[in-house]
Amino acid sequence: MTVNERTRLQEVDVQALDAARLEPLIGPDRTARYEAIAEATESLLKGRTVLNVNSTATGGGVAEMLQTLLAYGRGAGLDIRWLVIQGDPDFFEITKRIHNGLYGSPGDGGELGEAERAHYDRTLRSNADELLALVRPNDVVLIHDPQPAGLAAAMRGAGAKVVWRCHVGVDEPNEWTDRSWSFLRPYLEDVEAFVFSRRAFAPSWVDESRLHVIPPSIDPFSAKNEPISQRNVRRILGYTGLIGGDGEVPAIPFARRDGSPGRINRRVDVLQTGPPPPVDAPVVVQVSRWDRMKDMPGVMNGFAAHVDPFLGAHLLLAGPAVTGVADDPEAAEVLEECMELWRALPHAARSRVHLACTPMADPDEAAAIVNALQRHAAVVVQKSIAEGFGSPWRRRCGRRARSSQAQSAESSIRSSAARTACWWPTRPTSSPSAPRWRRCCATGRKPLVWARMPGRARARSSSATATWSSTGSCSLTSAEATSPQRLRKTRNPRGVMPQETRGCAPMAARPDPPRLP
Repeated sequence: MTVNERTRLQEVDVQALDAARLEPLIGPDRTARYEAIAEATESLLKGRTVLNVNSTATGGGVAEMLQTLLAYGRGAGLDIRWLVIQGDPDFFEITKRIHNGLYGSPGDGGELGEAERAHYDRTLRSNADELLALVRPNDVVLIHDPQPAGLAAAMRGAGAKVVWRCHVGVDEPNEWTDRSWSFLRPYLEDVEAFVFSRRAFAPSWVDESRLHVIPPSIDPFSAKNEPISQRNVRRILGYTGLIGGDGEVPAIPFARRDGSPGRINRRVDVLQTGPPPPVDAPVVVQVSRWDRMKDMPGVMNGFAAHVDPFLGAHLLLAGPAVTGVADDPEAAEVLEECMELWRALPHAARSRVHLACTPMADPDEAAAIVNALQRHAAVVVQKSIAEGFGSPWRRRCGRRARSSQAQSAESSIRSSAARTACWWPTRPTSSPSAPRWRRCCATGRKPLVWARMPGRARARSSSATATWSSTGSCSLTSAEATSPQRLRKTRNPRGVMPQETRGCAPMAARPDPPRLP
């Protein structure tokens, strides 16, 4: 069967949301400004359709953003549609290679030559044939990321205004970013506008007059941000199998993005030896896609090798079910690599490490499970080698957060209540095992987890994060005060970063990571 014979664009249902519900959070002045802009935009786009095109309806930051942003657009009276392209495994293998290249990584090391371009063109040509039936002159087509980028010329040929939005990138280009941009440039040079999450992500050939920067955003009313009592957190996690419990169904429903009530009916697929973590055990959590850029194996290695078993802490690495993310062919491979690494751990360490795949049949249900998991966590980790969407930490989570990447996450951390504490070597000393340590603490509190990485690292004093080289490995070393009781004592309920702790202070050379007094 050819690609063309099986191509069927998927249309994602978008329910309208009234942005008035944001007024208690943004205030009356910004609400009035939003209403004025919405009215002007509705008038400007009257009779036109805005078609958003991407490559997956679930899983990852882009799909999560679109679910909410398009709903608010509908609520503002705009005719907005969301379409998902289709492709075969070879197509998504090629686009993942491009995607990894934009992050500065070689990915699977495969080629981006004429054969790959021909298959990319052929796949998108069959999608374009169906999409052209929906596009009228002067419609706006907003194309997201590299997967559907090759549709731009066909949409412009139909008289549409084309905008390309790129959600990935790195601050410092290298040979892999150059290769990916060389592949994409012929498809994008003539689009009306470019949107990047950071200005530094844009290649040099993008005309400044067509370049726009829009940071990533999250919905404060998402099920991932909804307040949950600790009692119901324990019930949700106990029912889904993420912590010990009696498996009782949570009594309180969560609110879906359209405001309707939902209930958690599905359990999480967990790989573990023995029972799940006890209810009172400190849990270190990373929630992300099964993606090499998220370095789940690095977190597992660091936890198993350097967190004292005496503390009774557990590590839980959670990602979406790999069948729920259509455009990521590496997800199953990365999960399998994590499983192999987990099986190779000593039994004592393996019993404290848990791999979880959240169900993706209902994105709101998955968000509610992640919400409960992050609220229960003693530490939330995001060890991204590269991060396009930004920090996934939620303002209401109230947990210590730890990041290893300082690009687009920088904007999220600076403007959110994410609280980070990190250490990294600033330059070599006389002994390779005795790096200089520099502290960066966003709350002035004592951190629960310290991070140490051999080799090159770059500090960013304004963002309270550190960028680690992709060749370095992360080691997590436990410190005192890892109990949830101690964390509650040190929590900053307002999420305010004290002015005197926003910078970075140099520390004396130390042979080992510092210990809490």
